[in-house]
Amino acid sequence: MKINKQDIIQIINNTLYDMLGYNITQALYFHICKITNKSMSELSNDLNSLMFGIQEIFKDASKFIFDEIKKRIEVTYNIKMEGEDFLKWLNDITS
Repeated sequence: MKINKQDIIQIINNTLYDMLGYNITQALYFHICKITNKSMSELSNDLNSLMFGIQEIFKDASKFIFDEIKKRIEVTYNIKMEGEDFLKWLNDITS
């Protein structure tokens, strides 16, 4: 099963807003844009850069955000993650 990257990015956005709130999420996106040298509009279409930015900012703590994103994807699409590497799994399921 392949899932549209835009749908995954929307799940990521919703997860960040729910976990961090609006203002912190906006600040997070500002810093991700700086880290990746991408504009907000470019970032909204670039799943790899978005995930890279989250990982760079939160380091090991990004696991908690990724776990929540994974749960929401699994529930939304009724699928289960195979293996331990979340980022590889995410790339495998997106089109």
